[in-house]
Amino acid sequence: MSTPFFTLRITKNNLTQNKYVFVISKRVDKRAVVRNRIRRIMKACIKDLSKDLVSGYDMIFIIKYNALDLSHSLIREQIREAFVRCKIIK
Repeated sequence: MSTPFFTLRITKNNLTQNKYVFVISKRVDKRAVVRNRIRRIMKACIKDLSKDLVSGYDMIFIIKYNALDLSHSLIREQIREAFVRCKIIK
């Protein structure tokens, strides 16, 4: 599943919890500070939404360059829409 800001890959796992991975290439930004900031924002958004998610999935978020300019609330809304489209939100 793809949005203008990230690509989301989902696979089932045999666990009772979800696992998340964030991939941010140096092509997005060469500065580690900027890449880590985006990663922290996305982790916080997923933590807020995790109580509504169906468990038992591995999720890989591949971050695109367009995500650099987004606010926290807009990233959260994009992640929520992606989860709804993938039907993993309760």
